[in-house]
Formats: sequence, structure tokens, C-alpha cells
Amino acid sequence: MHITVNMLKLLATMTLSASLMACGGGSGKKEEQKIEQSSPLSMTITGPATAYSWQSIVYSVQANKIGVEYFCQWTLDRQTWHGTGSDCSFSPDGYGISADTTVILEVTASTQTEQISREVQIAIEYQYRLQNNPRAVAEQVLLAQNQLLNLANTGFYLSQDLDFPIDNRSMACDSQGNRVMTLNDNDGSQTISTGDELIIVFQACMLRTMEGVISGNMTLSLSDIDPASTIRAIAIGFSNLSVAFTDFNSADYLISGNLAVMRQSSDNQTQITTTSEKLMLSIGETTFAPADATLTLSAISLVKIEDYANALIEISSNANFEYQASTGDANYNIRTTTPLQNYFGAYPTSGRIEITNSDNLEDQLYLDSLSDHNVNWGFYFEVLDSSANSISINSQQDGGLAVYRLSALPKMVVRPYNAEELSVLGILLNKPKLEVNDAFTVVLSRPIASVLSPVSLRENVVFAHQAEASVTVNGTQLIITPLQPLLPGAEYQVSIQDLTTNDGLVTSYLDTYIQVSNSIIPMITLSQGYFTQFSTPLLSAQQSQLNDGRDFSYIWQVVESVDVNVDQADQLVTGITVGANVQQDITVQLNMSNELGDSALVQKPLRFLDTSGDYMLIIGSNESYIAEAETWPLNEKDGAFIVSTSPYEGEPQGRSFISVAFDMDSYWKLQVAAPKGQELTVGEYTGATRYTFQADNVPGLAFGGQGRGCNESFSDFTIYELSYDDADNIVSLAIDFDLACEQETRDRLRGVVRINSTYPLTE
Repeated sequence: MHITVNMLKLLATMTLSASLMACGGGSGKKEEQKIEQSSPLSMTITGPATAYSWQSIVYSVQANKIGVEYFCQWTLDRQTWHGTGSDCSFSPDGYGISADTTVILEVTASTQTEQISREVQIAIEYQYRLQNNPRAVAEQVLLAQNQLLNLANTGFYLSQDLDFPIDNRSMACDSQGNRVMTLNDNDGSQTISTGDELIIVFQACMLRTMEGVISGNMTLSLSDIDPASTIRAIAIGFSNLSVAFTDFNSADYLISGNLAVMRQSSDNQTQITTTSEKLMLSIGETTFAPADATLTLSAISLVKIEDYANALIEISSNANFEYQASTGDANYNIRTTTPLQNYFGAYPTSGRIEITNSDNLEDQLYLDSLSDHNVNWGFYFEVLDSSANSISINSQQDGGLAVYRLSALPKMVVRPYNAEELSVLGILLNKPKLEVNDAFTVVLSRPIASVLSPVSLRENVVFAHQAEASVTVNGTQLIITPLQPLLPGAEYQVSIQDLTTNDGLVTSYLDTYIQVSNSIIPMITLSQGYFTQFSTPLLSAQQSQLNDGRDFSYIWQVVESVDVNVDQADQLVTGITVGANVQQDITVQLNMSNELGDSALVQKPLRFLDTSGDYMLIIGSNESYIAEAETWPLNEKDGAFIVSTSPYEGEPQGRSFISVAFDMDSYWKLQVAAPKGQELTVGEYTGATRYTFQADNVPGLAFGGQGRGCNESFSDFTIYELSYDDADNIVSLAIDFDLACEQETRDRLRGVVRINSTYPLTE
């Protein structure tokens, strides 16, 4: 309430008059009032001559008489506040003080007959109070730590797999935008060397390593490269590099300055050290800063250690902060007293950053990570003042998700810590692309003691290719080596079973996926999918897919150590020469490479068909469901032929039906039938449909194998040789057939059957 001094004097006079009138009642006798003569009214005012902007100011007032009433009026920048009593108090904090100023205290002492006033001027020295702004300060610290570590990691991420020439090359970013890169060769060697410089122009580029959208320029100078061409140190420069976030703290930041980043790696640990003499962040308006706020950091030292043996990430931060804004400036420093520590794939569960006001060493805050995560709200930190008052902080703000990922796995999922969970975090490769014989590393969220079952790889398609793999355990890393070549361009599901962690957690099954490089997809085409004593195929690479590069080389090989020679091993098309004593299946291998260093190989079985005995030959087509495009030569040495002229078990033998089955690891069966009322004889049968559903006037044919058959079929078959004994058992048989499933116009499977027959194989 704003009350003038005169009004207060009037109120005091009225109160005193009322009191005197009340004293005149009672006995009815008039009592004589004696007014004691005394010295004039005076007062003593005691209090500080100066105060900090965050301190409360208290002035004590003492008059030389009793019954004195006091009125205090504070004036600051034409604003006034009033109070009564002998203690005059005022707190400047909260009134927007951002620079040194003066506050005026006017004290009025009043009695019934006297009134005096005195004025005091108190100098207010502006000083930012950390403990009065805990959330803002904590979020400034997290912003700076997260962004500098993310920028360091981004620098190494973008400097991977560099090769000349890179001149104004545009590349898509992770989920939106582009980056345009130019690589400057410092010594003209056209090889990556110390001093080379990569200039990157970001165009609204979303990168997982930043968890934000980047625009502007960045320069990466390669500072140290080891003899194996691994980049160990880089210098990063940027001027007004814009980083935009749309998470909990939607804002744009501009970053200017330089970072020196060094990375040291071993089999079980990666350490990234980031330093800078000075760096500035211009902060767009956020929940913790006005639109004109800037943070200038100096003496920056950040260390991130990724411990693959124990599944732990540790972060330590030390820096000086100079905060400037229209609402006031601040100077403070941060020091990690206990490294922030998080398990792989989780937010931190321990660690403390101490924040100290450079202008008042007693003004401190403590930024602690929480061991018990508030999953619903994402609160993984708390900030405490000297009185242990706490405020929860969400660590996902301002790139906080990216900073807790492994630097080698920018897509890694980060969740609240769960001691009972084992998960796959990602795949590490020794080179940019996984090729068909390459080992790869699966990174898990906990260190592993054992993997009891073999690892399997299965192509992620119907009728998939499968391969077994060996596994070597190294802490959180499972090094998986395929035991046979994978298919170029294929995606595989990696299945890992029966795992036990170092702390005894048992998991029965985990899986993940890998993608084999499609830069080169070799394809072997055979003029025939088998060979005999008298006939061998041509091998061709003409249908290979060449997605990267222009200059290709070829190497043809036979995997087995047998008497088979490739006629022209380095040509696109070649023949083979097979020794007379070779009577086994062989494997043909094609290895292709390009001038970019990409390579891939593919293997294809070439099966031996022994035409000196009984055999069945199946030649699939691309549109054949039963055999697909594979060729299956089936010899009597590999399985048993079962021939019958009885259409059903228990039915008598006859001459209108023939069944030939081949029984081995897989089962194949051909059934043919003459039109109703006719016997099968040597000759051509056209228009056959699926046995036993054919019409009376047409022949029937059914064929299946490997558990596959046709619902509806269209076939022709020709019998070249057919003889029976007296009991209608087959003595000799030579038959060729074809088959289309479901649609008559489809490319047909072809089949050949020879039982005790010398009739030649028809090509």
C-alpha cells in the first residue's frame, strides 16, 4: 500500500485522541495530564552502506523516545516500496537488477507532536547468484557440455572414409537436409595426410551425432594421422554454426570458435579429449535464457571414455563460463568431481559436476546424475544448492541423447537404466562396407561371460540363404565371423543364443540385422547347371550388378582341390576342363573387384550328373516355384529311386500310370498318367494337367520336391523308352517333361528321368 507521511501523521493523531478520550471516562473525575518536557525527537539508523544485488538489506531504526512510529520507504529506479516498523528490510533480488545501482531508504519517525525524516543511500553491487538461478545455470552447463562433445564426435564421424577427390560433393544427411563437402589436399599427394582440410557446408542437415539440425560452415583440419591412416586428432573451426533443437528446449544456437579433438582407441576403450582456449555460444530464447544471451567458454577440457570391457561411458568436464544477457551477467566455473557415468545404452546413474561462482566462492551448485531414473518425465539429473534444495533436470535437452551414445554408434538407442536388461546396441565394422567374408562386431549393453550356442545368419527373404558363424567374446563385443561367404547385397538376421553376462544375467536369445555391401553383386550364370563325363558348361559373369566403380576385374576358381581347370580365369566368360576321374559335385567361385577397393565373391554349386546309371535331372527356371532357378542332378549313388506303376498303395500294378520318386535329404516325385482308358506308351503327351485332377481325355502329371508343389499345373511330357516285365514292373524308362505352376504362360521347369535306360540325355 502506498501511504503518504501526512496521512500516517493524521492517523497517529486520531489514534492518540481516541486514546485520551477513553482515559477521561470511568470514575467521572477529570485527571490532570502532565506533559513531560524532553529533548527533541531524534533517531539512529544502522545498516550496510553497500550490498550485493542478491542480498537482503535490513536497517534498524532506534528513536530517543518511546511510542514512536516508523515508516520506511525504499526507492529503486523510480519504484517505491513501503513498510512500517523499526526494522526496515528490502531484497533487491527479483527486481531485474543487471548492473551496479543505488537504492534509497527514507525513514520517518513520528510521535503525536513531532516528526523527523532521514534518507540513506545504499550502493547495490550487481552479482549473479547461482543459488537463485539453479535451473538456468544447470541447463547452461548441460548445453555446453553436450554440444561440445557432440561437435567433437561429429568431427570424427564426418572425417571417416575420406578419399580424394572430394570437390563440392553433396551428400544426404541422416534424416533431412544435405551437406556439401570439399577436401583440400595440403601437399598435393592425393592421399589423406596431416594438414589436409575438409570444408563442410550444412544445409538444414539433421545428424544423429548432434541430435539437432545444423546449418552453416564447419572446417575440419586433420592434425594427426597414424601409419595405418587412422585419424587420431582433428581441429574443428566454426563461425556462427547454427544448431536447432525441437525437443524439450526448442531453440536455435549459434556456435563460434575452435576445438582441438584427440581420439585414442584400443580394442576395449576409446577416449575422446576435447579442448579449447575460447568458444562462444549465442543462445536463442529458451526457458533458461533471454534471446540476447551468450555463453563464452574458456579453458575448456572435456574427456569422454568409452569402456567396452565394462560397458561404461565416463564424462568429465572442466571450463570457465562467462554468461552475458540483458538480465545480467555471470562468471562461474565447472569442475567434475565425480565423472558422469552411464552404462552402454542408458542415461547416467552417477556423477557430480560442481559449479562455483567466480565472484563468490561460497555460491555453489551441484549437478548430480540420479541413480533412480524418473522414466515418466525423463528426469535423470538434479541440481542442489548449499542447503540441499534440489530441482530435477531432464538430461535429453540440447543434444543430451546423442552425448550418451557410443561415438562409433550414432544410431544407438539410449534408455533409462535397467539392471535386468541385455540388448544389442549396434554393429561395428572394420571398414566402411561389410563384404561377403568379413567379420563384424555386435556391441551389447553388458559385458558377456559366455555364448554357448553357435551364431546363425539367415537371409531376410523367403527361401533364405543361411550360414553359420563363429563368435569370439571380448567384453561387450561379440566378434562374429561367417564360416562361409554371405550373399552380396543381402540383409541377414543375426541370431545369438544362450548368453550369460559377467554379473550372471542369462538371456536365451538376441538378434539384429546386418547388410552386406551391394557395391558389386557378382552373379554366376551357367550355360547348364550340371556337368557330365561328356559335357561341361560355360561360366559367365555378364549378369553381375555393378553399382559402384567403372573398372572391374574377375577371378574364377574351383573351390575343391580336384582335377578341374578354369580355361580363362580372369575373363568375363570362361569354360572349364574336367578330368576324367572327377565324379563329384564342385563349387565354382567368382571374385570381382573395382578400382575403389570394393570386392565381392559368390559361389555356385556345379553338380555332377552320372549318366552311366539311373538319374533324375531337374532344371528350374526363374518362374519355377518348385526348383526356382536351381539345377538338381540326382544320381543313384546319392539316394534311392523308387519306381511304381500302382497309383495308390494296395492297388494293382498297371500300364496307365508311372511314379518315380527319389529319396534322399529332400524328396522328389514325378507322377504321369495316360488319358482315361489308355495305356502309357512311347510318344509325346501334350496339355497334361495336374494329376489326379485332370479331365478324362487329357494326360495327368504331378511333380514336387523339397516340400513344394503346384495347386494347378500345365505340362507336356515325352516318353522315349518304356518297357515292363510280366508283372507290369518298369524295366526301363526314359522320359522328359516340363511344368508350369499356376499359370500356363510361366517359364517352365524341365525334368529328365532315366531308369535302366541308355537313351541319351537331351540338351
